[in-house]
Amino acid sequence: MLSEVFVGLLRSLHGARSYFDPSGIGRRGAWGSVTARNFPVALGHAFEKAIFEAYQGKNTGSL
Repeated sequence: MLSEVFVGLLRSLHGARSYFDPSGIGRRGAWGSVTARNFPVALGHAFEKAIFEAYQGKNTGSL
């Protein structure tokens, strides 16, 4: 089941690839640094934003 969840997330991200904007993600720092620890969180937020914007684009006007 975990693999199906992972595949579903990847398909959602693939569908939202035109909305993905990595410009807001800071550089990943050296291993163990604060920026290195924050990088996965920033990347996740960029993925969430892209998927949300793709969903909004497909469903404008309907809630």
